[in-house]
Amino acid sequence: MMRPCYFVSTLAFVGLTHFAALSSAHTIISALENPAAASNQSGIGMFSGWACNALSVEIQINNGSKLKAAYGTARSDTNNVCGNTGNNGFGLLYNFNTLGKGTHSAQLWVDGEPAGSPVSFTVTTPNGEFATGLSKTVSVSDFPSSGQTTTLVWQQAMQNFAIASISGTATAPSTSGERTLDNCSTTSVGNVPAFYTKYFKCVDLSMSNGNVVIKTRSLPPHKSNYYGSSSPNYTPFDTSRGSAYHANPNTLAETAVTMTVPSNPVARGLSITTAMVDKVAGTNPNEYTGSPQGIAIDSVQLFHGVAAPTDSIDNEAYTFDNYNAHPAGSNYHYHTGSKGPLEVLKKLGLITTTVVGSAEMELFGMMCDGTLFMGCKELNGADVNTTDLDGQNGHRHNIIDKDGTVHFSDRYHVHACPSKWVGTLARPYTPEIQYYNLCSVTKP
Repeated sequence: MMRPCYFVSTLAFVGLTHFAALSSAHTIISALENPAAASNQSGIGMFSGWACNALSVEIQINNGSKLKAAYGTARSDTNNVCGNTGNNGFGLLYNFNTLGKGTHSAQLWVDGEPAGSPVSFTVTTPNGEFATGLSKTVSVSDFPSSGQTTTLVWQQAMQNFAIASISGTATAPSTSGERTLDNCSTTSVGNVPAFYTKYFKCVDLSMSNGNVVIKTRSLPPHKSNYYGSSSPNYTPFDTSRGSAYHANPNTLAETAVTMTVPSNPVARGLSITTAMVDKVAGTNPNEYTGSPQGIAIDSVQLFHGVAAPTDSIDNEAYTFDNYNAHPAGSNYHYHTGSKGPLEVLKKLGLITTTVVGSAEMELFGMMCDGTLFMGCKELNGADVNTTDLDGQNGHRHNIIDKDGTVHFSDRYHVHACPSKWVGTLARPYTPEIQYYNLCSVTKP
């Protein structure tokens, strides 16, 4: 017959600590620390914890047969509570994948008695009980601290990812109320492709019918005179750039924009010539329409590189702030490359300078049809092959990350590199002609 016992919990150690007072005057104090209650498990892991002065430790999974755990490893943190030299640790190596997907339970047994209540945990299996032949490296931004990027590498022996490196510098959040890359909110729901979760900041990411949805508040995470003098993000307009520079009269404001990017865009079959790219709106049926036409990786709206027929985009550039942006009405946006997106890349530890045209790789944003907007370098840092660029500096090839990940196959993208290229290649603006069929952008 099972001896009567009672359990009391304490926060003295990680996990739930159990005091079992038995009628035979044998008192057992123990804790099952891993897996923690309501935790997620996969791959090769451990059932582990500690028990004071035990003769045997067992783990019962899903009310099945008890499995004996190795006992007697050093746990100096249990010296005082156990009143001994601290060799109270136990562990049982286990392949959680063998349990299958779903919720499972583990019961700790010490000296033939159950210690506490069963612990529930959830298992997700990557590919069966033991996946082979897999290889993947992924990056997690703002972990373990804001401003740092952790690189994870798949390890077959563990059936799990392990930390390979941590780059970047941890930064403290702003306390002034200023909106920055450190305190803006970035969320991702669903199986959003790694390109978007790695590079986009200050946006909400999700999936809809297999396509990527990007939502932005259109509030730049940097300072600008266009915030208005009452904002903590305000800074005076920089007139030191020359007498032609002047602020336009508008003030930016929060604007909710939702852009749906097709995961498999279909090309229109265009051969884009320099004659089609004239920087004037309404002169070609294949121009992007509406506004905005894209979203930068720092959440700022992207407008295509045109102006109204009575205006000049080159003249409008004199109203750009130090981030090469200005508002149309209250819609703050870029027409060209900016150090704003480069500040995202620097915070990720991917570049060392935010000077446009000089960074080790330059990614600015995504247009609504799936066209990428980039600078003087490809995503992996390679020099751009300028021999196959079309009339708006666009071409197609695989978009490959610095770590070798192919994010997009044969994807059209446009480069802007006016500081280094000459002639028609010196075009500084976002794409003017829509290369792919679909473009979906909504705002109030």
